[in-house]
Amino acid sequence: MISIFKKRKEVPLLEASLSFNLEPTFRCNLKCATCPRNSAEGEHLDMTEEVFSRICRELDFARSVDFTGWGEPLLHPRITSMIKTVSERGLPASMTTNGTLLSPEMVSGLIRSGLRKMAVSVDGMRPRTYEMIRKGALYSRVSEHIKSAVCQVKKESSPLELSLAFTIQKHNLEDLELIVPWMKEHGMTELHLKHLNVLSSPFDWNNSLLSQDRLNNSAQLRKTEADIEKIRDEMKREGMLFNFYSELPLSGSLQARDNCLADPLNSVYISFDGKVSPCCHLGHRVTRYFEDSLYDAVDYAAGNIMESSLRHIRQTSGYQAFLGSFRNGSPPGLCRTCYLLYGK
Repeated sequence: MISIFKKRKEVPLLEASLSFNLEPTFRCNLKCATCPRNSAEGEHLDMTEEVFSRICRELDFARSVDFTGWGEPLLHPRITSMIKTVSERGLPASMTTNGTLLSPEMVSGLIRSGLRKMAVSVDGMRPRTYEMIRKGALYSRVSEHIKSAVCQVKKESSPLELSLAFTIQKHNLEDLELIVPWMKEHGMTELHLKHLNVLSSPFDWNNSLLSQDRLNNSAQLRKTEADIEKIRDEMKREGMLFNFYSELPLSGSLQARDNCLADPLNSVYISFDGKVSPCCHLGHRVTRYFEDSLYDAVDYAAGNIMESSLRHIRQTSGYQAFLGSFRNGSPPGLCRTCYLLYGK
């Protein structure tokens, strides 16, 4: 007998097919004003050896491993050994850090671990701007850490690539024109630029350019767009690498993408306690502020790596439905209050 019901096409899990996003720790040493951790529920702890060892049994499915979660990865006491384990498997390892812990000893450990790429988040090119946003950090110390790290990498002829990560928001718009000179001064040649698009409170909304379109502040948006294009052109002339992760123009119009900026079809997020989620923004319960409205806390864990294999978790009906909805052009409801779905 032929079934009258259509069978859902399974989204397969293939070897070397996923970008693994691991969360070494949920702890952080800063209190950045717009960090979604401010609204997150749950304990702030480190990934245990048991959880990491279990993840390592699944590395055949990884094509790369990024050690960036909702905390500061360099706080984990075994971060360099974790990176080394992954590197020895032949996988490129990367991370994003706030740079406050980049001592010469730490940089040496990261170089020896085989870390391939490290982005440092610096959301202000001047002390006043930086310290207003990065609560608890000193601009002068982070600046010197970066300069020292760049020199150390060159001195040791390490393949480790250092780059700048900058999140555009209302408080640092005047610093955009300083980005390229700052990068030259600090010896960096690659930029990761985006605007504040993960919002969990009215404070975040008011500081994001997403609110400016709603306020009809087109002059500010057009100036910011021009500044971004100027940075792009200047970096191109200098032979520097420019990456922009938010779409232009910076309008508030929302059009869902076939796959969102977090790329859940080709990646997986594993939190410090082993929970497996499609992306980092569903890895912990946190409120969302979307289109000038506050929404209840939301998360989605399809399973726990300590209880099931990644293949089994990926094949659960819930996870398959989540992935399938992207492939079918109808994104899941969990994602519709997330600006990453709309390329913002």
